[in-house]
Amino acid sequence: MSRSPTLKADLNFVCDPSSPGSFAIPFISRVPSGETLYVRAHNVPLHNLREDGYHPSFDVTGFTWKTVPFNGINSGDGWEDRCAKEACEWLKVFLGARACAPMNWNLRQRTVTSTTSDDDTLSNDDQAFKTLAQEPSSAAHIDVNRERVADEVLKAFGPGTPYSTANRLAMINIWRPLKGPVTDAPLVLCDGRSLDPVDLDQTTDMFGGGYYVKFNPKLKWVYLHDQMPDEILLFRQFDSMVAHENGNPAYVAHTSFINKDRPDGEFLRSSIEVRCAVVY
Repeated sequence: MSRSPTLKADLNFVCDPSSPGSFAIPFISRVPSGETLYVRAHNVPLHNLREDGYHPSFDVTGFTWKTVPFNGINSGDGWEDRCAKEACEWLKVFLGARACAPMNWNLRQRTVTSTTSDDDTLSNDDQAFKTLAQEPSSAAHIDVNRERVADEVLKAFGPGTPYSTANRLAMINIWRPLKGPVTDAPLVLCDGRSLDPVDLDQTTDMFGGGYYVKFNPKLKWVYLHDQMPDEILLFRQFDSMVAHENGNPAYVAHTSFINKDRPDGEFLRSSIEVRCAVVY
């Protein structure tokens, strides 16, 4: 597999609407003001995880990558559910958890030509939002907020779950490309240790909302160069036992980026992301 040194790319971060180059993220509002979320691009260094075979410790950084083949991609009706089920079975063993179940899965397919500009043609309705949600993320964010995520984790285990009194709950995402190598709009992750909670803006949308990230040059961003379908990125979105404070990988912000050195990829990025509910 080819390697690439650290590169620089534009990532979008929360900003004031009056900031030069800012644009709105449709259907997402800031809490508690209710104002539309605006972001702008900053050019930041991205570190290649494949350099020197670097596999971060999940407990230390909040993310890692592993080779975990799944042979059923696009293999008929229900393949997504099978993929989610196998991902949770693998994750339970990897973490040494008591239980793990899929909360949901999401297929993403890039169809637009840019992840860095507003689309004024979208109408403000549910279908337009759902369509936009199938595109790779256009700004650095965390999927859920801590105020609601524990209840969402428990729902994955069904009514009357025996885990309602568990001491430790978590939500972990597993991200896999459907084709590879990924050269178009790869996923990029923030080392959880570098994220200060003061740099988070709480947001709301039709799915419940989470957090978007303000720019801070101290943030460390990583990606997996030329990721293949048998390689997964796993990253924390919530852990009830990890303190919400600077230096702890309580959650991992993420987004996508366009590599301007490789503008003519063989295909547009397509991927599946499974949100996993974990009980330790």
